[in-house]
Amino acid sequence: MVTGLIEKIESLEWASKRGDAVSAAKSFGLPDATEELWRYTDFEGVAFDALQLASEKPAVVEASSDLVVVDGWLISETEQGSGFSVQLQEPEGPNLDFFSATSVALCPHQIQIDITDSADVSVSVITTEGIVSAPQIQINVADGVVASVSIAVESAADAMCLPRVVMSAGARANGNVAIASQGKGSSIVGQIHVTAESQAMGVVEVVGGDTELSRFATVAHLSGRGASLKMVSPSYLTGTQSSDHRVLVHHEAKDTTSDLLFRNVIDGQSKSIYSGVVKIHESGAGTNAVQENRTLSLSDDAWAHSVPNLEIENNEVACSHASTVSPVDYDQQFYLQSRGLSPEVADEAIVRGFLADVISKLSNPMAQSRVQEIVDHQLGGQG
Repeated sequence: MVTGLIEKIESLEWASKRGDAVSAAKSFGLPDATEELWRYTDFEGVAFDALQLASEKPAVVEASSDLVVVDGWLISETEQGSGFSVQLQEPEGPNLDFFSATSVALCPHQIQIDITDSADVSVSVITTEGIVSAPQIQINVADGVVASVSIAVESAADAMCLPRVVMSAGARANGNVAIASQGKGSSIVGQIHVTAESQAMGVVEVVGGDTELSRFATVAHLSGRGASLKMVSPSYLTGTQSSDHRVLVHHEAKDTTSDLLFRNVIDGQSKSIYSGVVKIHESGAGTNAVQENRTLSLSDDAWAHSVPNLEIENNEVACSHASTVSPVDYDQQFYLQSRGLSPEVADEAIVRGFLADVISKLSNPMAQSRVQEIVDHQLGGQG
């Protein structure tokens, strides 16, 4: 299923420099849905061997972002000196599976953003029709700095994007990275890695659009005392869309905090998958961890899988998790209709109310705007 794609990767000019990654991708092959980390992930709609590679730097495209990345290549950037600088580095990452190895083998260069003063950085990541791209973005937030990075991922039909986003927040820093994806008929399989030092806060906001398949594996290390992580992700799925989140949070130091909030609306034959593990290490006394995933189902044919997990090696912690999958509440429908609302308008009000709480917790304006557009579009089709 991926033999042809691997052969194309082997033909890249830089493939010889990435021999370990190429060999690993070939050895792993496409993940099996029976493997726990990939359970329920469906790749049947992706024609891997038909995907093409961007072996040369594409032409410049117009975009208003600070950085513009096309098919994995950085093609334009604003003048530096606005609190951040950009360097191109060799791609890196663990060869844990086919996609992580392919990310290293395929990426032309890692884009390193060093933020040394408070800054808002915008990045456009574009994948053109029929292309598979593997952009890598490394974000380093210096000690005490407040920074926000907005990454808009736009993929054309039959394209696949394999982004790897790594954020390191120094002591007392506040780093926010928001990823909003869109592209009808496209797929995104991403990796997010966060490290937070002493008293640092890492914020991750992920918003899906009309992509057919959206899967993100997020790993966070709260390695400094008092470090915290906040992750927020709303979605509204229709048709045969699939949203898939796998989250692993390591509480490695004392007095760390994590707050994971996922809220999904599923309709049609769509599918929502969440698997989260919050691990409190023996050194993690004073941890406070909250994990919540709630799904509202509007269709008997839609499907959700939700498994929040806790692994606790220290008893001096406060942890909670909640997971629900439920249809529209009949009592809410009855109440609203008794106040004169039509069934359609009542259901719309329930859906908007269900998502309003999580949307209000998004701190990134791009993420807020994108998810509101999605909700308005989906509900507009009902009204």
